[in-house]
Amino acid sequence: GLDIESNENCYKVYDNFIKQSIEEVIVGKFNIIISTTLMEHVNDNNKSFFNIYNSLVNGGYTYHYIPSKNHFYSLILRLVGPRLQKIIIKYLRPQASLATTGYPAFFHLCSYHELRKLLKRIGFTEIKIIPYYKATDYFAFCTPLYLIIACLENIIEYFNLEIFAAGLIVSAKKPN
Repeated sequence: GLDIESNENCYKVYDNFIKQSIEEVIVGKFNIIISTTLMEHVNDNNKSFFNIYNSLVNGGYTYHYIPSKNHFYSLILRLVGPRLQKIIIKYLRPQASLATTGYPAFFHLCSYHELRKLLKRIGFTEIKIIPYYKATDYFAFCTPLYLIIACLENIIEYFNLEIFAAGLIVSAKKPN
């Protein structure tokens, strides 16, 4: 495991836990590197994916779920900014802990075409990016908004407009 914060559970869940940013050089070689809803919170994904590539063994794979920067939720986050985001979360999702949510989101290179171009440039092969179109849960606090977003997401998915996908499922291989 790797994270910028740690607690005692991190050391129970993972065989090896490293407390650092993904933007820093990762010490060690790994067969597989996985992340879920991390990369949108990273200021420089050039460094992140370069570090991932360098820490994979030859033939190693990396898998990620990355919220897309062009989804409604992502656009709203960038409009309100991190300070207002925490206030909004507190009122719209009172069950959510502000200690584990509300991190600043940069969405650096978090789009279908930017990611494909970046991974290719770094040297990854077997690059697969699957658009994911359903993220209505962000709007569950308001039924009319939820329904509007659900309809829009269905239209976006029907026309396969990956630029507006809710998220991206990414896999890539470091060549042998």
